[in-house]
Amino acid sequence: FLTWANISDPTTEQRSSFPNIAVDPAGNAVAIWKTFLDDNTTKVEAATLPAASFTWSSPVTLANSLVIIDPLVAVDMNGNAVAIWSASGILQSALLPFGKSWTHPKDITKATIGAGELHIDMTSCAYAVIAYTAQVFATSREVVQTVHSIGLFPPTPPISLKGRIIKNEFLT
Repeated sequence: FLTWANISDPTTEQRSSFPNIAVDPAGNAVAIWKTFLDDNTTKVEAATLPAASFTWSSPVTLANSLVIIDPLVAVDMNGNAVAIWSASGILQSALLPFGKSWTHPKDITKATIGAGELHIDMTSCAYAVIAYTAQVFATSREVVQTVHSIGLFPPTPPISLKGRIIKNEFLT
């Protein structure tokens, strides 16, 4: 039988919605959602849940905007996370290197394109691809566009190498 336990609440605001979650192979979880502050402001928040823990971190605000839609998160096999959302039509992202803090948000698209209907996926080696619907304001076209990551998280050096020196002796 499957047993569910420890219902918890990572949000602290009264009007939070549209949650999304990703879990790495070790069991570390990252959650993202949007919160309505008032009728004019929305924010993107995120929290982490370490493996085998029952306590979420305090929520971190990633962005504030008039309109936030589609907050999503993906993680790789090392626990690195990528969060994306649309902030008043601009596709934005933030990175969470494992064990560190969120980066400041970066714009992926320009204000001339309204981004929505977001989707993200990431390989085990931190190669991320985002697909979204783009409303091109200058032409009134709506198209599907994609963008992929380049070097999101540099590879980490090995931490447990062992070796020995062997002297080669050649017959002469």
